[in-house]
Amino acid sequence: MSKTIRKTGFQLPLNSYQIGSWVINLFNLLMSSVIYMPTLPLGSQIAYGILYYITELAVVILAAVATAIDPSDIFLRSKSKDKDHIECEIGQSICTICNSTVGNLSKHCGVCNKCVDQFDHHCKWLNNCIGLPNYSIFISLLWCLEINTLLLIIFAIILFSEFNNHRSNYSDRVDNHEVYLAFTVLTFIVNILVLVGNTYLITFHSYIKCKGMSTFDFILMRREKKEKEEKKKKNEAKTPSENSLSNENENKKKKKVKDRENQEEIIMGYEDKSP
Repeated sequence: MSKTIRKTGFQLPLNSYQIGSWVINLFNLLMSSVIYMPTLPLGSQIAYGILYYITELAVVILAAVATAIDPSDIFLRSKSKDKDHIECEIGQSICTICNSTVGNLSKHCGVCNKCVDQFDHHCKWLNNCIGLPNYSIFISLLWCLEINTLLLIIFAIILFSEFNNHRSNYSDRVDNHEVYLAFTVLTFIVNILVLVGNTYLITFHSYIKCKGMSTFDFILMRREKKEKEEKKKKNEAKTPSENSLSNENENKKKKKVKDRENQEEIIMGYEDKSP
């Protein structure tokens, strides 16, 4: 039975990281709307509400769009009449995994079982591949999430400080002080973790774009570098006699290949001259 081709991130089965991102976002939304907002004066509620809900709406919309977009190779998504024009623009090749005709810059994703247009990476948080059709949306999502998370962290710090210094002002608005403080600290910790991971992603993607690379290219480069280092260590660990023997065997192999090529040339020349 052939493996199913995943078109979007909403296609079942969902990823545990994807579900986790929804849970964290819902948790922050509930903390802001149900616990924090009611404790603020009306003016502060309006100011915080405008800042928070605009960024929250942007995060939700961008995440949904990046998840719903099918980033499949342009040859796979285009109509047959457009393929000749596309081939002239970007060129074509054959994927050795799925045997599909794809663009020269496309790569096959083993998770989604399809070739992706200018493949960057497979995002577990969106349960979808990130390629040319949704890469810019993905980067916009990271920046909006950064602002949204910073707002939550700053707000949690301010609330924690204000609550401890002016607890009497909150006595008529907060029933259980201990629970309120516990949720404030929990929100702070969760969003610090999100901020650290998200800041790393923004920094990493800024770096590879400056280098003109994709995430896939970067991983390949690191892998090749590691293999070269391991090969160098193995060669250094060999004794001089082993190195000389290895070089001798390699020279013999090269000589055999050269002799075979010469023989083939002689045979081809003989066949050309034969009546």
